[in-house]
Amino acid sequence: MNTQAAKWANNNRSQGRELDLKEYSGPDWMSTAYKNNHYVVMIEEGGRMNNGVTAIKAMVQRHDDKPIPHH
Repeated sequence: MNTQAAKWANNNRSQGRELDLKEYSGPDWMSTAYKNNHYVVMIEEGGRMNNGVTAIKAMVQRHDDKPIPHH
């Protein structure tokens, strides 16, 4: 990322917005998604664990598919 783009990205972080799943192509298990200038958070509210307990599953992905720093 060039310095101007990096400066813009750091100064323009948004709180995020909920995505319309009809318009956003994502995993089949995704029930809710949020997006800001850097990340997409995909959520499944009815995820099943190996022991049968229901859990909330979340996946965070950077827009450029690079590793998330300090994660």
